[in-house]
Amino acid sequence: REMPRLLHRAHLVVRSVRFVRLHDLSDCDILVQGFGDRDRFKLHWDAVHAPQARSISGSAIRWKDNPWIVELLVQWRGVPL
Repeated sequence: REMPRLLHRAHLVVRSVRFVRLHDLSDCDILVQGFGDRDRFKLHWDAVHAPQARSISGSAIRWKDNPWIVELLVQWRGVPL
């Protein structure tokens, strides 16, 4: 069951969905994620996605494996839709 819309703290509208390879993220994309540079992002990615981690399909998801990822562009709205 979902939370009633009036009680949500954040209201997001999905503007676009793209499937991209992890290494194809631009430096600007990485900066928007809150990382100062690509090297810090790589370290964080591998710390979160441990070497033995696998996707649902069974493929590896480490940085060096360059997995497919879903890139969502969302717009924040301060009020319910």
